[in-house]
Amino acid sequence: DYIRGLVGDSQPVIRANYDVYKVENRLIYVKERCSYDDAETAFFLHLIPVNQADLPPERRPHGFDNQDFDMMRADLLLIDGLLVDRKLCVAVRPLPDYPIAEIRTGQFYPGQTIWWEGQIAVGE
Repeated sequence: DYIRGLVGDSQPVIRANYDVYKVENRLIYVKERCSYDDAETAFFLHLIPVNQADLPPERRPHGFDNQDFDMMRADLLLIDGLLVDRKLCVAVRPLPDYPIAEIRTGQFYPGQTIWWEGQIAVGE
């Protein structure tokens, strides 16, 4: 089973339109019975570090590292994401090496509202 190979025995830390798993130092987004709309919508990924000094200088005023991504970008599909027969969408996002206090993630339509969102209290 492809998903079990990615997530092992882990349970989702967020259940929403996508199930989100935290496995080691990465987030894995999984959507079964995936439609084009499920993959087309942009994802936001905001990482709040334990120590603000770990942020790049340009991100310190915002208080989080912005790692938003778009699953439909060709390089993401080839490197980090997979769309199989329009039935399974998967995106794998590596997390940075610095300790993370909280993760906020979800999907949105650019210029419009948030479709779904969730938070993970990591406290590393």
